[in-house]
Amino acid sequence: MKNYKVSRKVGHFLNHFFLILGCIITVYPLVWMLFSSFKPTSMVMSVPPEFFPSQPTLENYQTIFADNIGIYFWNSTYISIIRTIIPVYTSALMGYVFAKFNFRGKNIMFMIFIATMMVPWIVTIIPLYNMFNVIGILDKHIALILPTVVSGYGIYLVRSFMFQVPSSLMESARIDGCGEFMIFHKIVLPLVAPAMAALGIILFLQAWDDYLWPFLVLTSEEKYTLTIGLSKYAFKQYTVAYGPVLAGAVVSILPVVIVYIVLQKHIVEGISLGGVKG
Repeated sequence: MKNYKVSRKVGHFLNHFFLILGCIITVYPLVWMLFSSFKPTSMVMSVPPEFFPSQPTLENYQTIFADNIGIYFWNSTYISIIRTIIPVYTSALMGYVFAKFNFRGKNIMFMIFIATMMVPWIVTIIPLYNMFNVIGILDKHIALILPTVVSGYGIYLVRSFMFQVPSSLMESARIDGCGEFMIFHKIVLPLVAPAMAALGIILFLQAWDDYLWPFLVLTSEEKYTLTIGLSKYAFKQYTVAYGPVLAGAVVSILPVVIVYIVLQKHIVEGISLGGVKG
């Protein structure tokens, strides 16, 4: 019994030790980035390195805000919101159809959507670029939104949660005269909110951090997203302006932190239910 208590205490100690170590490893770069954003550019890469700024300054933030970062930030914000809301809704709608309705070819159609998850995004860039060039929507924000309207991963994720929604609730609603869209919006969506929240933050992060496709599509500076706008500080006159880059990075992570804080409860619940489902 005594050995069991000792081994249990050792296990708790090791668990807490590795959790704290992992937390430090994860948080340290973010804290360093925050403090370094208040350093002059010449001091960011100083040797030996300084963790706390000895001469704190707002010059880096003044530099990026004097530029077009406000426009970049707005472009990224509304594009990311649209690229989150639309695929989350279409994923919920199609997941509902695949989970609760029986029709000819359902399994084949679902497998096609799943197969899209196996195709690397980089493979579709050239044909997608050529198609949008023919349509004439290059250098427009719609070109960033259209490819993300439907998400194969989102359909797969939400569909698995739809199976947990009791079909008896929908049958009762049909008996009461509710239409399918009313059932979907009033009954089904509230029950799968955790899955939609988890999917939403995944899609928002993908949209917010997207770089390659906007870099290829957008050519007008006033239409740049934040990731493209900040990249010009990284290669300015053959040098890297570390100060503005770090200040821009701090500004860029704020929406992500806000989204996570707002949806944290649903995200944790969604991941937990997903683990139980598996």
